[in-house]
Amino acid sequence: MTKHGFTGSRLFISLLALVLIVSLLLTACGTTSTTTTQTSTSTTTQTGTTTTQTSTSTTSAEKVVKIGAVIDMTGARGLQTANWYKLMAKLVNAEGGWKVGNDMYKIEMFIYDTQGNVTTAKDLLTRAILNDGCKYIVGFNITGSGDVDATVTEPNKVIAVTEDLTNQAVNPAYQYYYPIGNFFQNADIYKICADMVAKGVKSYVSVKPDNQVGRFMDPAINAAWKLADPNIDYKGTVWVPASTIDWGPIATKIKSYNADCVDIIYLGFIPNSIPNTYRALSDVGYKGIILPGLMSQAVLDSLVGTIGKAAVEGGETPSTDCDTWQQDPYQRSLIEAYKAEYGRWETDGGPDSLQLVLAMIQGAQSADTDVVKAYWDNSPPPVPVISAYRMYFARPEVGNYRTISGCSSSQLGLIKDGKLVASGTWTTLKDHLLFTVKTKDMVDVYKAYWEEYGYPAFPEEQKGMETFLYSDLGITGQD
Repeated sequence: MTKHGFTGSRLFISLLALVLIVSLLLTACGTTSTTTTQTSTSTTTQTGTTTTQTSTSTTSAEKVVKIGAVIDMTGARGLQTANWYKLMAKLVNAEGGWKVGNDMYKIEMFIYDTQGNVTTAKDLLTRAILNDGCKYIVGFNITGSGDVDATVTEPNKVIAVTEDLTNQAVNPAYQYYYPIGNFFQNADIYKICADMVAKGVKSYVSVKPDNQVGRFMDPAINAAWKLADPNIDYKGTVWVPASTIDWGPIATKIKSYNADCVDIIYLGFIPNSIPNTYRALSDVGYKGIILPGLMSQAVLDSLVGTIGKAAVEGGETPSTDCDTWQQDPYQRSLIEAYKAEYGRWETDGGPDSLQLVLAMIQGAQSADTDVVKAYWDNSPPPVPVISAYRMYFARPEVGNYRTISGCSSSQLGLIKDGKLVASGTWTTLKDHLLFTVKTKDMVDVYKAYWEEYGYPAFPEEQKGMETFLYSDLGITGQD
């Protein structure tokens, strides 16, 4: 077994996952129709809206799982995520779906472009559910508010597997929302902060979007820095409005703090903010290290061409291009299929949410959302996805004992000599869980929950790769 590839036990897990995914739609319940032999992809365009339905017709009765993606496609992340969803639906449907007895099971993938407008996003979410009959919603940051999303998904018993960085969707009142949030997703930030401290960084300034996401994530980032170095000098946070056009004043304010490091890890939720910040900081003469969060080689190439390698050197990112390290045969086949269809894939926009939905349906042996909910609420196993693994945990600190809050393992990325490369350092699922419990002072409540309901079963492959252990929380006999 190797730590940074998918061999040995990971190969077994991945092949098992392939078998599960291949058979997932075999038991799915959904719309049944009889059609003539024909393959079609239809696109309907309205103002601010693009809806793509990918389906394949057959000569026999078929059952359909309708899945909607409501995403902002104004940037590369949204576009590539949409491409991934279309590709996976195409791969399934090009084979005629999955056959069980006399039935064929298809994916109908509906994709809606919000163009970054939250009002439009809610309207499209409503259309996906009430007009187009989608029973599953995937993607990220639909309206920017889990509470708003839930007003549409909850009364219609629609399962949402999407980002909710505001931490609202873990409200115990919600039963069908399974956010891939950032509550358990900051151990990677800690590792980056620790690397910065090791490089001699003694002070930092944070730069975040002036919205719910930024305000929610600010204390979490500061906790990561403080754990890396209790004496770190936090200069403050610069709040950036989403409407910012002139980045010069922002850069001038950032530079005025005279910090060794500028953290713009969550600024990427404002379109084009990362390259704009780099260029503006270069213009005002900032010479420290910049931590970009979301980054692609295409953006990096553009920056190197305009401001030079020195201005980007030394930065680290929470994740990197899976194409540089992914060895799992099934995940590898998806990456190669994407490259053949669309070219290079370089953002964190991927099919993970859709892969989670497929795993939910397979594990429950049903596409009925109540059956899936009952299965997923009770400590489902980790799911192999393109970005390594996804896993869900309960939230006992808010009185929610369903396993409803997701996180992902990842490999850190380094900006080295103008290139974004895999560092070889993994952030495991266990790291994310225990780092969060430790830094948020929740050891007692989580220990009580684990003792009653059982400790999580992490992927065997990630054993020995962790930074955080139960013993760091004062819990013995669990590592």
